[in-house]
Amino acid sequence: MILQGNPARSSSPRGRWPSCSPQRVLIPACGLLAGVQLAASLRAWRHSAAEQAPPLAALLPSDLDLVQSPVVISALGVQLLLFGGFLPTADGRWVRGPPPDTLSERVERITPTWKRHGLLDYAWPATTPPPDSAARPTLSLFAAAAALPLARRGALASVHSLAHALHSELGLCARDFDEPARRALVEMLTWRLPPHAEDAPLPTNGSLTLLVLSFDATADCRAVDDCPRPGPTNELLAATAIAFVRRRHEECGQHVDVIAQWEVAAAMRSQRAPAHPVGRPGRFENTAQILEYMWQSMAAPCATREEGRAAECNERERSRVPGHVVLLSHPDHLRRGLRIAETTFRRAAAEEQPSCPPVRIVPAMQPFRLDWPDPSLASSRSLDLYSSVSTRVHTQGYVRDASWNDDNLGFFPDGDPQFWAHRREVWLCYEFWARAFGVVTNVIE
Repeated sequence: MILQGNPARSSSPRGRWPSCSPQRVLIPACGLLAGVQLAASLRAWRHSAAEQAPPLAALLPSDLDLVQSPVVISALGVQLLLFGGFLPTADGRWVRGPPPDTLSERVERITPTWKRHGLLDYAWPATTPPPDSAARPTLSLFAAAAALPLARRGALASVHSLAHALHSELGLCARDFDEPARRALVEMLTWRLPPHAEDAPLPTNGSLTLLVLSFDATADCRAVDDCPRPGPTNELLAATAIAFVRRRHEECGQHVDVIAQWEVAAAMRSQRAPAHPVGRPGRFENTAQILEYMWQSMAAPCATREEGRAAECNERERSRVPGHVVLLSHPDHLRRGLRIAETTFRRAAAEEQPSCPPVRIVPAMQPFRLDWPDPSLASSRSLDLYSSVSTRVHTQGYVRDASWNDDNLGFFPDGDPQFWAHRREVWLCYEFWARAFGVVTNVIE
């Protein structure tokens, strides 16, 4: 349950979780000298503790500042409190509860109600749980964010100002997060791509493979060949893939093989563009599962077997294994997709084809920042598959023109059951959980 806290219990939970601030000590008058000595010891302890424990703000990457959204920052405040072991009370306060024993327990506290056993409702606009949900109480993320009791001016201006306000006004501090939680926070709040990915070159000779992850889907998309409405973002992704394939052929004479999640492959086929589909229609499969299918499709030519052991790839087989692949997804899905792809491909290569050449992943935007919609940044990018792409998409019963630079930034209200893909504020908050879940399940290393 995440709707109630026990202030009495939270003062010394399980007797092993220190408060972030020294407790007051009452000193009898007859022990004045001892009291002075004790006060000096407390000052020394406080100074030592301050040196050993970094401020909460020092733990948190500030990449989200580029969004300039108080809504997202306040929602992050709620997620940080839950992740740190705090609980909301019925009267709107937040109290320190029993500390989570494991990283998995922390992740459970921020799991969306869209997922099994999730207790945090990410719906936008904020919703009130129906009366019949009393046996499974939930907390509305955006309602709790709007009611977050922070009086500090500028608390929602940045991640670091939020962290300072959470510490000074509600008591959340660095010691509420153990080492696994701190490592997870870095992954959860970092949006820039790793340096090696931003520097990955796009070769101009030889063939390329383009991997495309889908983003939304509709009930009208039942199979690759039975998908009249694949989802508007998927249609935009298909147009982006088609434009890239055409441009590489025209500018470099380069052939590009496309391996796409099946909804995007369906959208490409409707435009008479070839794509190899992966994924199983009718089932929800996460990013890690889809990337495993993509690896299997790429590595198949190099997966010969002799007596149950991987054989050495001959030169003909080696030439069919891509040395570079380009990863395309919704821009705000790019970092998590890249991190999972790196983990998936590295493990699969070590386990299945240790003698085959490694695959280097080139992200579809280099560099990537959360302010990517800013047109003034276009000239600073070495690669941008999304630039100048527009197409007709089916959304809310209409067909209209769409591009990545529209006000909705590739988010549409059509995804079902991908409700997290309806608007950017929800997606950014959903990513906080999705990345934590990826760390816990070891699909992100």
